Amino acid sequence: MIEVAKKRMVCFRRINKNYYKAASIASRRLSGGIFSYITRGNFWMGVRQGIITSGLNHLAHDALTKPDIWR
Repeated sequence: MIEVAKKRMVCFRRINKNYYKAASIASRRLSGGIFSYITRGNFWMGVRQGIITSGLNHLAHDALTKPDIWR
């Protein structure tokens, strides 16, 4: 079952790279807000923190895998 899910995710990433990145950032943004709310924090501050960290994470991974975009 896990292998089938992994194969589908790899296939999804190949077909829709930009959609996958957007969905990943959006889900991290939402989870940041939810966990902030659960810990009695401000939901919107958690959303902001989630989008900042996920955006920087994607930027760092792009810098490591595609160094020519920084020239």
